Order: sequence, then C-alpha cells, then structure tokens
Amino acid sequence: MNQIILFLIVSVLLLSSLIAGCFIYFSNQPTYSIVSTSKAVVTPRVENNGQQADLQSISNNIHNFWFNPTQIKVKVGSTIAWKNDDSMPHQIKSSSFESKVLTPGETYTYTFEKPGTYRYTCALNPQNQGEIIVTESLLDFLRRLW
Repeated sequence: MNQIILFLIVSVLLLSSLIAGCFIYFSNQPTYSIVSTSKAVVTPRVENNGQQADLQSISNNIHNFWFNPTQIKVKVGSTIAWKNDDSMPHQIKSSSFESKVLTPGETYTYTFEKPGTYRYTCALNPQNQGEIIVTESLLDFLRRLW
C-alpha cells in the first residue's frame, strides 16, 4: 500500500515538473516581432468571419543587395514574401526552401509550418543573409501533438 502511494506521489511530481517546464519554455518564446532599424509591412491574415487570425504575412524587401529586415520573428503558419526591389536578380536559398531567380519586381513567398530558426542567403550574392525565427505557443504545440 505504501509503495502505491509513493509511486503516485512521484508520478504526480514528475508530471507536474514536465508540464511546468514546457510552460516556462514555450511562454518565454518571442512572437510577432520584427528586428530591424527599417520598416517592414506586417499584414495580419483575416479569416472569413472577419476575425483576425493568429498568423502574419510579412514583406521582406531586397534592396541594394540586402534583405530588409534581416531578422524576422513570427508564429508557425506565417507567410514571408520576399520582393526583389533591386535592379539586379536575386535568389533566396535555405536548407528548407529555395526560390527561383527573382528578376526586379518579382516576389517569392514561403509559409513556415514548423518552429525553428531558418537561415537563408541570396544564392547570387552570398553576403546577403537573413534569418526567420518561427515560434509556437504552448497551446499550439499541444494541439499539434494531438
């Protein structure tokens, strides 16, 4: 009888620690911020009923051989649109995605379905680099598991 009670107490403590650890980790993750001294266009996606969804569409312009902004933080499900506002062609390349060669005025979009850090570069101008940090809330993480 004492062993069963001890087992239940230890189990509850372990489960509580696991849940608390997940909550602390995921609640401290940044969301919806853009790190840059210049401005980016952030347009929340709107669902059919007119309610604002929890996702973002963000424009990242390529100008003077640089991505602008160079670092973007978004939630899972957000879409980034890179527009070539330069006079030269560019090609966005990452280990997870790759655009075709974009001539001036063309746009490439990618939707981030998984959390993580996505580093990318211009395949034609390797000094041009950027980073997308994709996060998800604890609630979204648990929904994805179930």
